[in-house]
Amino acid sequence: DLEAALDILAGPDSWQSTAWSLELPPSRHQDLSSFRIAVWIDDDFCPLATEVRDLLLAAVLSLADGGARVDEEARPDFDFPYSGAVFSQLIETAVSGGYSHQEIEEMAARARESGEAIPDSALRHRGWLSANERRLQMRRKWRTFFESWDAVLMPVSPVAAIPHDHSEPMAERMIAVDGVQRSYRDQMKWMGLTGVSFLPATVVPVGLTSAGLPVGIQIAGPYLEDRTTLQLARLLSERIGGCRVPPGF
Repeated sequence: DLEAALDILAGPDSWQSTAWSLELPPSRHQDLSSFRIAVWIDDDFCPLATEVRDLLLAAVLSLADGGARVDEEARPDFDFPYSGAVFSQLIETAVSGGYSHQEIEEMAARARESGEAIPDSALRHRGWLSANERRLQMRRKWRTFFESWDAVLMPVSPVAAIPHDHSEPMAERMIAVDGVQRSYRDQMKWMGLTGVSFLPATVVPVGLTSAGLPVGIQIAGPYLEDRTTLQLARLLSERIGGCRVPPGF
């Protein structure tokens, strides 16, 4: 289904279609034994719930047993906190439209008066340009990384699905990770690691928690090589059984 949707949706919008078209390359490999897979599961910047971690590592082991070359130490030439800071600046400015101009100015003024850093939501255009430049530098480092690796496996979130929480302000919402209260925004960190650099990422289910909640793994690959992540997702799904339909559906 994802492959069919990609064929239908990928391409230029009406503004661009006069001058260019898109032809995504085929998957780098077809068989599992040819894939070189990096694994980025553990990181102190955003530790996982034990059940989530165990399910992800079991999926990694299945790929290794299937003949894939798997490495749990390979990393691009930057760390998770660095990428997380860039992601936070860019995403917070992208969603700051809910604030009025006056509210943004007041946030910046309070920060200056207290000597604190100006909140990402109040970032000036100069600051955004700096963050975007760092994003471009990370994209270049990812490109170098994918010269040696075909894909990298990561979590989607440190926890499985949580109860809905619509309390305000959002910044004060919390999640529980193995009984420890952590920021609600920790759920975005692993997705931000790939999204901020425009990497294609395919998520497939790898099992259920003891509460019956599904856990997925994020398969990220080189920019515009979506068919590589889709093929690896297909191969992994075939090994671990794919999506389990909940009772009643």
